[in-house]
Amino acid sequence: MSISMQIQMILLQKNMKQSDLAQKLNMTQQNISLKLKKDNYKLSELIKIANILDSTVTITAIDNNSNISKDITSSFIDKNYRTSEIQYIAMILGFKISINLEPIIK
Repeated sequence: MSISMQIQMILLQKNMKQSDLAQKLNMTQQNISLKLKKDNYKLSELIKIANILDSTVTITAIDNNSNISKDITSSFIDKNYRTSEIQYIAMILGFKISINLEPIIK
């Protein structure tokens, strides 16, 4: 599932609109709508969105040959890659990448 779809689903669950998220991010509704349409985020933006939505960002690499998966979030968390760059790096290395927003259970 795309990152934008995950964000949209969490917004629905929290009864929030794109405009609510945009306001909390200090951007216009048009800007957040464009980001959701492009589905390409800087990791720092995605972390801000996750925090607003009481969620965490998890990046998982899945080896194409053995199907073994590993959480690699800590490898990227302090860098400001775009999600498309992370997916490109993984493709070159022979991995599939899953980037998920997971709601924090309180």
